Amino acid sequence: MADGDGARTVREDRELGGFAGTGEVTPASGDTATDRRVAAAKAWLAVARAAMAVGARPQGFEAARRGVEELGDGYAVGADVEDDTSLKLLAAEQANDEGAEHAPTAMMRVLEDRIGVAEAARR
Repeated sequence: MADGDGARTVREDRELGGFAGTGEVTPASGDTATDRRVAAAKAWLAVARAAMAVGARPQGFEAARRGVEELGDGYAVGADVEDDTSLKLLAAEQANDEGAEHAPTAMMRVLEDRIGVAEAARR
């Protein structure tokens, strides 16, 4: 897909429980699969934000978790940045298991950080 200035974009849409989100990236390399995973992760983050905006914490957590899952483990290949999200991911999952109110926000931060690492790796 091309945007208004002619640059190609990869767009992914996701939905969960009535909340929808779209993620877009401008491809930085020929790795379309990675571009799609990053766009999908951004879409899940948008879904999580929409859910959290109306206090739908379970859906917010689940959307962020799905974003982490869909982005996968190879998001940092080639990145020259430190990725300390593994422990944060475990903490967010434990917080959710314990019913902590901050669990969705913690999972969203993990997803945001991993998207940032993935985008740094794509440059």
